Amino acid sequence: IKQYSKVPLNDANDIIEPVIKLQDILEQITMTTVRTHSALDLQDFFMDVTPEHISAYTNDVITAVHEQDISKLREMHSNNRTLQCCNRFGESIIHMACRRGAVK
Repeated sequence: IKQYSKVPLNDANDIIEPVIKLQDILEQITMTTVRTHSALDLQDFFMDVTPEHISAYTNDVITAVHEQDISKLREMHSNNRTLQCCNRFGESIIHMACRRGAVK
């Protein structure tokens, strides 16, 4: 077993918590100390979901994201359409694009 973690592995059955493994990898890449925080402890980090965000989450925006139609999204933006939109659960179009594996 090639060991990349600072956490010593005694045998192949040792289990490392994913967050610790990720932290080790990030520290190796960035050569800095990485601190983690619980998302629930972050104050004023996430935007509040507003009725305006929900009403802007329309089928044409969703379709453009699903189809990775960047030119359509740019056209909407240039026509002053807000793309700061989300569903009632706070999932934005960025969340949707990431979940669907969008690469554009």
